[in-house]
Amino acid sequence: MAFTETHPVGLEALGLITRLLQRIRTADPVAGSYDAAEVQWEWRYERHTDETPQLV
Repeated sequence: MAFTETHPVGLEALGLITRLLQRIRTADPVAGSYDAAEVQWEWRYERHTDETPQLV
């Protein structure tokens, strides 16, 4: 499996992180400390880091 590193911002980052967390949850229902819904819930509050590139 090949990995690609990207640095999205804003809604693009939210979408990629959501899909990544969903894939982790599908692979193992008890793996990981975050659920995709938690990231979506937190996104409703504007933060100064929203436009900072995220490593995905």
